Amino acid sequence: MILQECSKADIENSSALFKHWVGNNPHKGLGVLGFTNHNFRIADNYNESIHWAIPIESDTADVLAMWAHKDAGQTYVEGLLNALSHYDSLLRKDNGLFIGDMNNNVRWDHKTKKEWQWATYIDELRKLDKHSVWHKTKGEEHGLESVSTLFWYRQPERGYHIDYVFGSENLISNASLQIGAHEDWLMHSDHVPLVLDIAN
Repeated sequence: MILQECSKADIENSSALFKHWVGNNPHKGLGVLGFTNHNFRIADNYNESIHWAIPIESDTADVLAMWAHKDAGQTYVEGLLNALSHYDSLLRKDNGLFIGDMNNNVRWDHKTKKEWQWATYIDELRKLDKHSVWHKTKGEEHGLESVSTLFWYRQPERGYHIDYVFGSENLISNASLQIGAHEDWLMHSDHVPLVLDIAN
């Protein structure tokens, strides 16, 4: 389970077998929980200087958990590119997943230079055989999503698709992704959950 904007205490107090949290505010950070015994572990090439990215290895799948931020003077995509460059060995794996709040959508690409656009980042992920599970399984184009994952100020009419799961073509062929209904979740958060299921 990957949780953005969670407190350090909530992760530390969890009953999960595996837990890890990063952040510079104890009330709002990135946390990862593993509830089953799949030998979850932090990857050896973990680099704390790449903020808001946690690389996790396990016996079933490897995951790069992400909460995209704008570090000083950077765009969201610049920070994401740093993570992509450092953790490319994990993402090149057939069972490697890239999951998180990317704070981005091609709808906003016209506001920034091409090298920092979300479409450019998606192209870089494709080179690693990483594709959005939602867009592949639903046959939707980026920027034309039928379902939102974030609702600005928890307003149902102000929805955006900025949370993603990226995986390989082979993995996606056995995967499904569900996005929670805002009616069920806006009382708890401005984001709704993404639930990934991969058939054995």
